[in-house]
Amino acid sequence: MLLIALFACAGDLDPDALHWEVTVVGLEDGCHADGETVAYREDFTYAVYFDGSSTTLKIDGDTFATGVLSGCTITYESVETREDRGDGFVRWKLEGEALAQQEGASCGIEPDEDGVQLDWQGTESFTLLETDLAGYELPCSYGMSVEGTFLPTE
Repeated sequence: MLLIALFACAGDLDPDALHWEVTVVGLEDGCHADGETVAYREDFTYAVYFDGSSTTLKIDGDTFATGVLSGCTITYESVETREDRGDGFVRWKLEGEALAQQEGASCGIEPDEDGVQLDWQGTESFTLLETDLAGYELPCSYGMSVEGTFLPTE
């Protein structure tokens, strides 16, 4: 996919943010009409900065989305981004919504199928808006699940 992966340890976490280690898994591929589904699974550390109910989400110090917190729900979106690749370019946007709880909080998130208590549970839609790569009927979107656990900064 087009995002940057980060594997952080607790000593590297910014004390001004709250952090969740999440796994993003592709569920729906609305971009390949020929029936070819592109598999996607990647781990990230989401750093979330709060200013009242406004949020800024970062990966590896780079902002990838801004949003709003309402109760336990964070809704967020990225700006439209043009990314030049070796074989062409893509212009994309990401939108997401998640229940996000801190350690010890209760937001009604159920454990996953392995019994692990999740602290981040949501979905993201990664939309391709423009590209010069062949094979896409635009705009098109990839639907993803995002699940993870809270990382305390201590």
